[in-house]
Amino acid sequence: MYLDQTGFIEERRRSEANLSTKSTSSCEEARFPSSNEYPRWPRRAEVTSGKRPGSSLRLIHRIRTAHEFSRLDAEGIQVRTDVLWCKFLADPAMSPPRVAFSIGRAHGHAVCRNLARRRLRELFRRQAQMNLLPCGALMVGIIRSKSEHMFDMSPEMLAQQVQKLVEGLPTQ
Repeated sequence: MYLDQTGFIEERRRSEANLSTKSTSSCEEARFPSSNEYPRWPRRAEVTSGKRPGSSLRLIHRIRTAHEFSRLDAEGIQVRTDVLWCKFLADPAMSPPRVAFSIGRAHGHAVCRNLARRRLRELFRRQAQMNLLPCGALMVGIIRSKSEHMFDMSPEMLAQQVQKLVEGLPTQ
């Protein structure tokens, strides 16, 4: 029920025909969050943190240049275990050893691939820490048909696979 211009009560049905096509200011205000309209200052003063931790000791480096990758592909020796494969290029000038990981989309979504890469990187870092990893360049990957098995492996079983892989590498 609405009041008309003469003051009488009138019943109208609200339909699309009775709605105004002009946008109202309240609709425009709703487009912007209040934090943009009224920025707030932090309640506490910002304090710089203390000392940063020291730089980490890099026991393995990364293969970065296309030249290193192409040389590894052309001259590298392939070694395989049950789950992992590796291409290795012995080079005494590459100290500490340089490691690259080749884990494609066929091995699962990004979270699984990154988890596998982190696990493998840590295991190769431990091998380098014990001076078991020879100097040179390595490209490590997961055998495509065994990728499901790799993600189900315990850390000890994966460490054994990495150790078998490193033992199969030529020293020089």
